[in-house]
Amino acid sequence: MCGVLVVSSLLTVISLSQNSSWFDLGDHGLLSNWRYPNAPTQHAIARLEAGNVRTAYADYWVAYDLDFLSNGRLAVTTVAGADTNRSQAINRTVEQSHRAAWIFVPRDQIEAGYQQFAGTTAIVGPASMTEVTFIGKLHALGISYRIIDAGLIQAVVPSRSLTPKELGLS
Repeated sequence: MCGVLVVSSLLTVISLSQNSSWFDLGDHGLLSNWRYPNAPTQHAIARLEAGNVRTAYADYWVAYDLDFLSNGRLAVTTVAGADTNRSQAINRTVEQSHRAAWIFVPRDQIEAGYQQFAGTTAIVGPASMTEVTFIGKLHALGISYRIIDAGLIQAVVPSRSLTPKELGLS
């Protein structure tokens, strides 16, 4: 039985190697529909970096992916008390930053956000706060801002350092 299995496997490998287009990465091969699953997040990271964002607040899963996939080029943390604390060192870096961004998954990107980050509505923003609510708080405090559209996510960058406590979040 073992011999039949070995011969059968060998014949299959020979057959497939002669018809290598089956494994081809082109338009019709077995792997033609496979894509790099982190491409949307990598694209967002590139756009954040192009917008000079290095530090930020975000939801736990968004922060985790941005930190990990940027290889540490971005320092992204959560709001203390509202989400799991991942790293005291990252927290300090973000807290000491003069231009920490606040990262949100826009409503029209929520399905893609579920696929990239986590299947929870908490990914909308830091401490589950939406971008609209955050911008309303900036207006109430008289703080100007700029928005970086990074595709999958948006970064709101206040004109001055802003702590979660100032927003009533901690």
